[in-house]
Amino acid sequence: MAAWPAFGHAAATRMVQAVTAGDVDGALAIVDDGHEQLARDRATLDALRDALAHLAAGEARPTVGDGRSWSIGDLAHRLGVTSATLRSWERLGVLRPERDPATGFRVYSGADVSDADLAHLLRRGGYRLDDIAGVLEQIRSAGGASAVAAAMQEWRQRLTTRGLAMLTAAAKLGEYLEIAGHLSGAGGPPPYAQPAARVEGQSSLERSNHV
Repeated sequence: MAAWPAFGHAAATRMVQAVTAGDVDGALAIVDDGHEQLARDRATLDALRDALAHLAAGEARPTVGDGRSWSIGDLAHRLGVTSATLRSWERLGVLRPERDPATGFRVYSGADVSDADLAHLLRRGGYRLDDIAGVLEQIRSAGGASAVAAAMQEWRQRLTTRGLAMLTAAAKLGEYLEIAGHLSGAGGPPPYAQPAARVEGQSSLERSNHV
């Protein structure tokens, strides 16, 4: 399926299910979410590039935000993960939040959020948490910045490949919806809202390989 390399297996499966059920808005929302995540990943790589440049120059590392502090719930919502995930990252040294002296609650600074964004990017790329902790430690110290910079080109290429795959998947989705009648302006329920014919356990959408 064209959507798998673009959006991942789980999201692509939800997209097929949404279109087959006639939930076009739901399918398009998955496309939107994928592009939003891709834009965030690009921004994270840009931030990493800037951080490495500042480290090489002996300057302070740029961070996310305007000096505000983040709660664990805020940061979990930003990344789309659970608070338990962030606590496990902390135990492995990926994140190092301070504690509010009055409440004992975790308080994440802009630097912590920048670390979390990068950790999230690397985690989705298949990196182990202990490896991610090592990468972040290298970034925190100017001495290891060159090793991280060497891997940035590979990450940039991965994002480019994913972006091109998203264009292909979106085009195929548009072709399918047009064939199905959603884009024709014809009245009545579109054909994709009707029960799909099945051959050997596959829907017509899956057989078309358009999504």
